[in-house]
Amino acid sequence: MFFFRQMAGWLLAFALVFAPWAWGTVKPVGLMALEIVLALASVCWLLAMLAPAFRPKLPRLLVLCVALLLLQGWWMALNAHQAYNTVKHQFTPAHPLIPWLPGAADRTMAAGAMAHVTAILLALLMICDFARSPHWRLGLWKALAVTGASISIYGLLAKAGIFSPMFNVPGDEASVFGSFVYHGVAGAYLNLAIPAQIGLAIIYLGQRERKARGLAWAVMATITIIAVMINISRGAAMICGGELALLAVLVIWIYRHDVRFQAALARWKWILLASACVVFLGIGIAVWHNLPRWEKFHGDFALHGNGRLLAWRVSWAMAMVHPLFGSGPGSFKIRLPLSHHMIPALYSHWIVLFYIPGHRISRWSYASNDYLQTMVQWGAAGFVVWAVLVLGSLWSMGRLHRRADTGQFPFTTDHILIWCARIALLGVFIHALFDYPLEVPSLELDVAFYLALNWAVQVADYRFMPLR
Repeated sequence: MFFFRQMAGWLLAFALVFAPWAWGTVKPVGLMALEIVLALASVCWLLAMLAPAFRPKLPRLLVLCVALLLLQGWWMALNAHQAYNTVKHQFTPAHPLIPWLPGAADRTMAAGAMAHVTAILLALLMICDFARSPHWRLGLWKALAVTGASISIYGLLAKAGIFSPMFNVPGDEASVFGSFVYHGVAGAYLNLAIPAQIGLAIIYLGQRERKARGLAWAVMATITIIAVMINISRGAAMICGGELALLAVLVIWIYRHDVRFQAALARWKWILLASACVVFLGIGIAVWHNLPRWEKFHGDFALHGNGRLLAWRVSWAMAMVHPLFGSGPGSFKIRLPLSHHMIPALYSHWIVLFYIPGHRISRWSYASNDYLQTMVQWGAAGFVVWAVLVLGSLWSMGRLHRRADTGQFPFTTDHILIWCARIALLGVFIHALFDYPLEVPSLELDVAFYLALNWAVQVADYRFMPLR
């Protein structure tokens, strides 16, 4: 049983590395491969449970939220009221199991979407279980951080013309970065990686014998920050600046009473100053590189003729058709082109496309607001459960302060990881207001990792890592 548990952990680590490299899992083949990896991890995890020593201890509220979401999603798929005609692109009546109960807009697409949602939710439970162990907690964290740095390096080299990009988008080549076809999603992914890298830099720079590792992680974080600025997503760049400000406050707060750190700071001040100049120079060059886009930034806030605002109005009207349970997981992309609430002015700002099953989803098939899209697909009931799943993890910090044995130092390694995780989550949840990062599987997996880290602290046998 120990073999199965170890295998499940390694498959989770592989999934964190594989997901962003598999074309950001926006291509169907990459998504299918990710789901297979997570399914194998789930099977190994369940087999390991046959041994009493490996039975997981999970927060009851988390398990309840996962059960409710799976129940609603799979019921909506099984009780579909309509079927989407992929040739004529129209809805036809279906034969629901119980006609007077809610059902999805299309059974096949809802079932496909729920297969993915199930894989992500099981990954959330598995990571929460593994995160109780310092070994796995730090190992999975490093997998996420290293992958973010590798995507950044590849994206910068591709921009420099050394490597060819993974996507060929005629007329919109600048939008491609690294393994992602859309700059907004690429920026959101890199912003998830930066707190992980800086968190490791903070941890290792605070250890006398591991300062070289800390510097290595700091270099990785610098490369990723420059990659965010080179990427043409202005929203991601602004969120990156906010994350860096919060992380700087975190560092000052952690080491404000550490005499050794203050002495090292005085000893290395010229090296740190030179490093800061290099970072700011890189950021300045990146901003200058995208200066034409920044000059047009004020146009994004125009209320008249704003494509996103028009799409949000359509999405809200779609959500009000089935306000309680929504129209089923995965239904937005097929409902949007056929919606009777379409605003004619949207057509000049939005490429309204019919979705072809089995093909990659276009960025025009998202609401560019994950909260509105969740309301359309899951309704108010599902939205509340998703919100509880996210907000319930916030209880962890109070428990961390009450239960951690910090000794003479006011912080443990876990404090640093949890605060960095929260800064990363704050960044992606803000980004979800105007893009669709929470609809992309590779980013969903990273968000699930950070949420699981917060939930794991609430488990009774959580083992802490002291900051030495």
